[in-house]
Amino acid sequence: MGNCMHPVECVAFMLIKDNHVLAEQRKYTKRVVPGAVSLPGGHVEEGEQPEEALRREVQEELAIVPLAMAYVCTLLHRSQEFR
Repeated sequence: MGNCMHPVECVAFMLIKDNHVLAEQRKYTKRVVPGAVSLPGGHVEEGEQPEEALRREVQEELAIVPLAMAYVCTLLHRSQEFR
């Protein structure tokens, strides 16, 4: 399919505690922005609700299960990663 430049639904997890925000560093092996610091998260899989995707991504990346979630906002950008 080539370069994926259409909007892709993603989720991000923001944990704030004692005026600190949890962030992660992307692996240097990633094709797009290797080594960048970002919020944990990822793509919403087909048929998955955003809340389900968030729980899955946080469990995969951080080995934790969020007890509560709150929707903050929607941001649109074009993904440069291949799916």
